[in-house]
Amino acid sequence: MVSVIVVTYNRELFIKECLNSILSQDFEGELEAIVIDNCSSDSTAEVLKNTPDPRVKFIVNKTRVGLSGCKNLGLRLSHGNIIAFTDDDCLVSKNWLKNYFRIKIKENKYN
Repeated sequence: MVSVIVVTYNRELFIKECLNSILSQDFEGELEAIVIDNCSSDSTAEVLKNTPDPRVKFIVNKTRVGLSGCKNLGLRLSHGNIIAFTDDDCLVSKNWLKNYFRIKIKENKYN
């Protein structure tokens, strides 16, 4: 399983597209997306609460803990044996994870 962790803060206009690009991966393994909202003051939380995909875990911090604090929380909540990070304003390509594993297998990192 791969856990993709995204930290977000005030990205109501971008986060749904970012999440859709993660969930649309051309990847045959299990995938979970963990989105940590670092106490946004816009409607980021509302956008994410309306995401019906069961592969998405969404956590809202009650207080701001910074990027590293959010990433550490995501790591603690993850179930994947492989972790990937992306930013909340990024759209990952459909082959993002597939290409990553292809490169690592060639380097003999996961054999």
